[in-house]
Amino acid sequence: SLLDSDLSKAKEVYNTWEHIFRLGSVQGKEDIALSLAEFIAFPKLSLYDKHSKILLRYILDGKIKHEHLYSPTSIKEVMKHVEA
Repeated sequence: SLLDSDLSKAKEVYNTWEHIFRLGSVQGKEDIALSLAEFIAFPKLSLYDKHSKILLRYILDGKIKHEHLYSPTSIKEVMKHVEA
């Protein structure tokens, strides 16, 4: 349903997800890719929270650069599709 919305916003989201999956393909960093995959498969608030916490840990550890983060616009777009 994300693709049915604004394509430019969806592109931002997918670019972030692509980077996260690439990062998560490295041994020892699988947790971030798995949390995102779970969230994409089942867009529930609890899984978004889990993914956000793991993402925050990577940000604080300096493993994700600013240009690969979710923008405020892309976060709003993702949250439109999250089930409580």
